[in-house]
Amino acid sequence: MRPSRRVLATLAGTGLLFSAACAQPISAAAFSLSGCQLTLTSFDADGTEIDSAIGGSPDATQQDPLRVSWGGEVRWTREGSPGSTGNRSWHVDIFGLPTMLRGTDSAAESDVVEVGGGMPFRFTGLFYVSGRISGPDLSCSGSGWVRVLGDPLSTLPFTMGLSMLLIGLVLLAVGARGRWLPAVLGGAVVGMGAAILSVIYATVPMGEATPAVLTASGIVIGVAAGWHGSRQRAAS
Repeated sequence: MRPSRRVLATLAGTGLLFSAACAQPISAAAFSLSGCQLTLTSFDADGTEIDSAIGGSPDATQQDPLRVSWGGEVRWTREGSPGSTGNRSWHVDIFGLPTMLRGTDSAAESDVVEVGGGMPFRFTGLFYVSGRISGPDLSCSGSGWVRVLGDPLSTLPFTMGLSMLLIGLVLLAVGARGRWLPAVLGGAVVGMGAAILSVIYATVPMGEATPAVLTASGIVIGVAAGWHGSRQRAAS
């Protein structure tokens, strides 16, 4: 095997081993809720029902996510919470990361959410969604999986993910010649690009940990590339 191929194989193997060590079992739990009961129903842009999920049932799992359509809507109904005149705060996270989906309501027990409403670009993919509603009379938290239907090729995230992969590989090639900063930065960019493509193509083998594991694996590959390059430069 040529030295260059041996290096690439070693770096790839390092990343794969790190991914395997960090991987968590694929989440198969039911649509979990604590403190309340929630019913979700999704509709496409024409008002045709697509899917539904009920808290505590085997719905919205990674294997059977709640399917939603861009431009459609999700209608939700909350039950099992006492009435109140006080406001409740709520927030939604995606893969454990905070989003702009947060605010307060006036003890509303049902509402309609537009899929993609207010977003500057369209996206598709499989997402792990969690959230919480809290107030003087209620503390409700839950999580589940949502699949945004559509063709990833026509979306901005696909272009971003692919571009990050290519740019990251170039930086890794530079870093493999003994430059630590391009190596580590390139690894991180490759990892983030791979995470974006993994999500939009609904391939998340490590469950909700997939984006973090792929990004961390890229950084490990970058460190390995920088280490290899520095040894090569020292030996020359």
